[in-house]
Amino acid sequence: MTDLELPPLTWLYVPADRPERVVKAIASTTLPSAPAQPTAPDPLTLDAALTLARTHAPAVRAAEARATAEAGAADASGRWRNPTLDLSIENLGPQDLDHDAFVWFTQPLDVGARRSTRIAAAQASRDLLVRDVDVRRRIVDIAVVDSYLAAVRARQATGLLDAHSRAIDEVVQFVRRRVDEGVAPEADLRKLGRVSHVGLQNHYGTCWIFAAVGSLESCLLPGARLDLSENH
Repeated sequence: MTDLELPPLTWLYVPADRPERVVKAIASTTLPSAPAQPTAPDPLTLDAALTLARTHAPAVRAAEARATAEAGAADASGRWRNPTLDLSIENLGPQDLDHDAFVWFTQPLDVGARRSTRIAAAQASRDLLVRDVDVRRRIVDIAVVDSYLAAVRARQATGLLDAHSRAIDEVVQFVRRRVDEGVAPEADLRKLGRVSHVGLQNHYGTCWIFAAVGSLESCLLPGARLDLSENH
């Protein structure tokens, strides 16, 4: 138990001439309430997991940044190039000569198919990066789905193991009660020769067929001692 901090008390003393001669304690504040129990979080759905992964995956975010930058470059490729302005002044020496000033205004122009080729190349690069974003998202989706299914399978296996454990506990308790009541004598089937040999399934994962064959062989004991094949 943890220590409970009580609020301060205000003492009210009853005069001595009163017949009851009691002392009453009145709490000036209420007792602190118990802390609220944390609520269980909502289960994570597959759609929510996919949304979170697409939003926060570094590979997807980097691909989206490249696609956004290339889209801006593609939009700018259709515009005219910026003009240039040059200023030149001559005869700035010590001689008493007239100064000559020249100003050049230059506007680059794309002749022929140069402009359309530049625009097409920028748009193709933009479309390629957009498809790269989609590919990155698909890769993240596959990884999330695999992890999600693995977690679901692990949770189902855990639930089955818990159910089997509870069932075994119930059987053990039932047998113990029967033994305590003197109805069913305690016995070890191995001592009675009613258990077949232990089979080795290696890594094949066919425990169900080994269990079925073992049960059949044990039922035939001790009269018939057979070694049945799990493969057939």
